[in-house]
Amino acid sequence: MLLFDAHCHLDKQFFQQDIDSVIQRAVTAGVRLIVSDGLSQKTNEEVLALSGQFDVVRPALGLYPVEAAKMTRKEIDDAISFIGSHAKDIVSIGEVGLDYKEETDKGLQQYAFRKVIQLAVKTGRSLTVHSRKAEQDCIDILKEEKAKKVIMHCFSGKKRQVQEILDNGWFLSIPTNVVFSTHFQEMVKMAPLSRLLTETDSPFLGPLKGEKNEPANVVHSIKKIAEIKDLEPEEVANILWKNAQELFLSV
Repeated sequence: MLLFDAHCHLDKQFFQQDIDSVIQRAVTAGVRLIVSDGLSQKTNEEVLALSGQFDVVRPALGLYPVEAAKMTRKEIDDAISFIGSHAKDIVSIGEVGLDYKEETDKGLQQYAFRKVIQLAVKTGRSLTVHSRKAEQDCIDILKEEKAKKVIMHCFSGKKRQVQEILDNGWFLSIPTNVVFSTHFQEMVKMAPLSRLLTETDSPFLGPLKGEKNEPANVVHSIKKIAEIKDLEPEEVANILWKNAQELFLSV
């Protein structure tokens, strides 16, 4: 099977000591593409370096909304300018979006989000979107800015919002905890395979509670999606690989 991890965080703070073995386990499991997302200037630089070290790792550069809320508009502009300067080197812009879980400056978050959407539209790169407790605002802003290649990462909104995402032709990235999460299982039931991706969000959201997640675990997602769709895992993997090619490998 051709497997991929559409979204993870292979940052030094999580994988500094075991990154070689983590990558090797992923390759052995059949993973042929790992998209590692940055969250800040520091992690963006780490992602670029990591992609130079491992062929299977492709970089996505982003600005996490909670980080953006701590910055000035000038600092946000500079961070996004850095991402733009590496547009030819990356396969996606992410992780970006909105996060209203904690009390932060929503205005700064929305300013940064609109700026990165505009950059994605200009460069033709896909956009990996975080939308915790801000699902409808994310959808509305994406529509207002006429975003195209959108990946809703670990989307936790309502069914009507899932349908709105599908109606816009965007993608849903399903984390490995789909093996026990009824929310993500219902999302898989709603969505056609042509609009699904697999992700781990490593080191988070693993298929086994309490254990650090890693890219090799996407195989569990494929098996669960296949079970839900009543298809063979190989067939599901092939269809989802085409989605990954469209978003990440055709740029």
